[in-house]
Order: sequence, then structure tokens, then C-alpha cells
Amino acid sequence: MKISNKAKIAISVISMITKNDVVSSEPIGILAMATELHLSVSYIEQVVKHLREAGFVIGRRGPNGGYVLAKHPKDILIVDVIKTLDGDIDPTGEKEWDHLQTIIYKAISNITLKALIAKAND
Repeated sequence: MKISNKAKIAISVISMITKNDVVSSEPIGILAMATELHLSVSYIEQVVKHLREAGFVIGRRGPNGGYVLAKHPKDILIVDVIKTLDGDIDPTGEKEWDHLQTIIYKAISNITLKALIAKAND
């Protein structure tokens, strides 16, 4: 199982939205995300589009607009964010690698956004 760079960025973006929501209860804009992650606005827009279409975030319009979580962090599984960007794990056809992918998938299947952020703050 290879996690794409775009999926890693999606996890960073959704984590950033969560932290901002907890601290200020206000939406965070694309420009702020792009600046903090040192990425282009257009790249962040692509990632956020996937997150929005999958129901992880909601866009708020207006001068203080931006993005907030659509669900509580305890209800967002990191594996679902990864699958949103990378799709399902495809079998390789090689018994050993397929078994290893299954083990990895099971290991990350129960990690929530809330748990990931709590671990990062330890």
C-alpha cells in the first residue's frame, strides 16, 4: 500500500482545519492552508475539492469564509481520507505482498482524525 503525496497533503489539510476549528471555531481559507504547507493555492484547491465531495469538509462563503469539518474528528477515519484520494487498495497478485497490504490496512483502519491529532500533540 503506497500512500500518495496528495493523500498525505489531504491528511495535513484536514488536520489543519480541525486544529483551527478547535482553537478559533472559524473557517480556514485556502490561502492560509497553502501558505502553512508551502504549496500552491491551486494544489490545495484540488485536495480540498476531494475532501468536500467526500463529505469531510464544508465550504463557507463570504469575507470570513473558508472550510470547516463536516463531521466530528472522532467520526473521520484516516483510511477513508486516504481512500478518497488514492482509491481502494488493489491486490498485487503476489500472496506475500497482498498479505502485508492487508495487515497495514487493518492497522490504519481504526485510526480517527481525533486520535491522530491527539498523538501529534503528545
